[in-house]
Amino acid sequence: MARPIHGSFPETLRRQGFDLSRETIIYGISTIQTDNGVPVKDIAFFPSIPYDGTLHLLGLANIQTWHGYDRVIEGMARYKKAQGDTSVVFHIAGTGAALPELKELCEQLCIDDRAVFHGHLSGDRLNELQAMCHVGIASLGMHRIKVEKGNTSPLKSREYAAAGFPFVVGYLDHDFPADFPFQLVLPANEEPIDIAAIVKFYAHIAENHPGHRAELRKFAEQRLDWGHKFLPLFDYLKKEA
Repeated sequence: MARPIHGSFPETLRRQGFDLSRETIIYGISTIQTDNGVPVKDIAFFPSIPYDGTLHLLGLANIQTWHGYDRVIEGMARYKKAQGDTSVVFHIAGTGAALPELKELCEQLCIDDRAVFHGHLSGDRLNELQAMCHVGIASLGMHRIKVEKGNTSPLKSREYAAAGFPFVVGYLDHDFPADFPFQLVLPANEEPIDIAAIVKFYAHIAENHPGHRAELRKFAEQRLDWGHKFLPLFDYLKKEA
């Protein structure tokens, strides 16, 4: 989305747009490119999460088809059938158009004991849920709405990082390096999610990055906060002053 600078700003500023896409020119206006950011200090941080042998996955959203939670549920069913070594529970918090289908899918696949629907949560109840989860599930169905690889910057992965959660995605994101250790990028397709891969992903992090939650928060403060995102705009304003 391009955000033209207008209103009471000087005429020189009206010649520049602030753009969250990768377009360099929109409606004849050159853009300052950036990606989505989050107000990190306003996002609750969970410095440590107890692990009792059960891996808790968190899906927190206004649930739509592009979140791809159905892929996780189908993967949970496969993992259960294969008798995976680690107990895994998928917590889904939120409402949305795709929620009824997810509940029906859980019933069909007989994994009601592995997927928990919490409904809309906020405040202390939301914090209590987040305080027991280990891995965030971001969008796994962006391909369903024809979003190109590397051309998206959803808020959810940024919010997870700010809260200290390693996360799973189905797309490439400019803000996270290809070798970012706290992000698991899975194929953008209609296949069930490989739950064993998520278990392995978290086990590796727990073993090699015991302070990963603080590392994620620091990364978010330095790279994902809106204060950082606006730096290109501030630089432009200084040059034009």
